[in-house]
Amino acid sequence: MKSLTTTQLKSSSCYIFSLLLLLIASNTWACTCLYESVEEDFQKWEFVFSGKVLSVDKPVSSGVVSSAQLVEFEFELQEEWKGELASKITVSTELAVASCGFPFEVGKRYVVLARKMKPQAVGDGAESTSDNSDQDEEESDAPAKLYTNLCFGTQELKGTWKSRILLRKLKALKTKNERSLLTRTQQGDEPEE
Repeated sequence: MKSLTTTQLKSSSCYIFSLLLLLIASNTWACTCLYESVEEDFQKWEFVFSGKVLSVDKPVSSGVVSSAQLVEFEFELQEEWKGELASKITVSTELAVASCGFPFEVGKRYVVLARKMKPQAVGDGAESTSDNSDQDEEESDAPAKLYTNLCFGTQELKGTWKSRILLRKLKALKTKNERSLLTRTQQGDEPEE
């Protein structure tokens, strides 16, 4: 039986180690989403609209920046299917895709599925997302602040057949939702918020 030289053994070990490292690294994900249907996403989130990104307000920091820090994007409302919004909307998401932040780009159009932001305790310096629970609703002239991420079903509108199908589905879901509200109102039931 032929014995391996030290160089051949080191080379083989490095090769095997590299393969194992690649296999482990390829199965590691920082952001993992359970993708649902458009219908499920529509029912799940408070706001569904299309809009164009006008600007981005990234966090300013002289120190270490976390990929989970929130970035604010200003949108011009184009069409809404669920929820009532101002013509300008601020949508927050995490800074990086690794933390499930949605990679919005200025000038592009998106269908956004989102929920309201609500401030955390004073001094926290952060905002959290609401969980659709009852909260004080104050009417103001300020645009609504919303939150979304990669797992919400938000997507870019590209003018493709896929985007056109999505827009048709959203229109049908809005109509179905309005009919359901009308039926409940006529039956004397209180509409769900």
